Amino acid sequence: MSFGFKEAGFKVVFACDIDKDVAKTYTANLPEVIYLVEDIHRINPYEVMDMAKLQKGDVSVMIAGPPCQGFSMMGLRNPNDPRNKLLHEILKFAEAMKPHWIVIENVPGLLTMEGGEPVKVIYKSLAKLGYKCAHRVLSALDYGVPQKRKRVFFIANNTGDPITFPLPEYGEPLSPTLEKFISGENCVGVKCKPYFVVRDAIGDLPPLKAGEEKDYYACAPFSDYQKLMRDGAPQKLHNHKAPNHTPEVINRIRKAKPGEKVPYRFSFEKRRLRWDEPSPTLLDGPRPTWHYAHPEDDRGLSVRERARIMSFPDKFIFVGQIPKQRMITGDAVPPLMAKAVALEIKKYL
Repeated sequence: MSFGFKEAGFKVVFACDIDKDVAKTYTANLPEVIYLVEDIHRINPYEVMDMAKLQKGDVSVMIAGPPCQGFSMMGLRNPNDPRNKLLHEILKFAEAMKPHWIVIENVPGLLTMEGGEPVKVIYKSLAKLGYKCAHRVLSALDYGVPQKRKRVFFIANNTGDPITFPLPEYGEPLSPTLEKFISGENCVGVKCKPYFVVRDAIGDLPPLKAGEEKDYYACAPFSDYQKLMRDGAPQKLHNHKAPNHTPEVINRIRKAKPGEKVPYRFSFEKRRLRWDEPSPTLLDGPRPTWHYAHPEDDRGLSVRERARIMSFPDKFIFVGQIPKQRMITGDAVPPLMAKAVALEIKKYL
């Protein structure tokens, strides 16, 4: 979220996360941001304002993405998960700082949990603080991310401006006629470019064997998406190392054709990607060695391939333990998706 807003022209002044390993990657890429590694329950927003030299009302936008595991369809959807209560911490900061706009991102499962009670709490609590709010489920595909990832965005303001959501920039044909698809008549009346697919995302990265690492590109960029991802990147390719699979795992992956599940008895999410389709939603998991296999190589995805599928450009470098790097690419908001939301709000500032 921070990186996407920065790419949209915002100055990010403060951030917080409880995970010190996540902090390493964040601060490596946004070193100018005041960053606290702390439980947000222990952070006093007024002390943050002093630290960042902010007055009440100085903040244009406050963005928040509380952990989604308690709400996710992939989790246990436990209403008593303490991480769910972090929604209340957002309200604590909003009351103290009075930002003009607030953006809260989460998984769509939040909308149906406890009969929609968390949604009612968000609306009622923000209204008490003088904010009007609206929410919508957005698809990352619509904003140039080659991944079938949907997230709900709550946007609120106290400025009186209308609350609008970014229109789709990419889409798929709603008509079987090739002429209409080429002319861009899709996206329910909005002219859009076709969705990016896995080949667009990672087709220029070199092949790898299990455990192998390479620091160079396989070829020149051949898609608009690759050109975007490589813009401003260092000459050396970073974070492109394959998981170090056992022969048994390699053999299992080898049995799966593109688009098929890898034969594991109790693991429905492990499958081989297809070159000609967008990726499914990237996951994190307790120890995410791999979830999706490469379309051709008999291995799971490298961190750089996961980053590309999430729309992290190659200039964004992941540091620390590789399992944690994979987790970050499963938990993050795709920067292009965040940028689209940021640019929509920026129109009113």
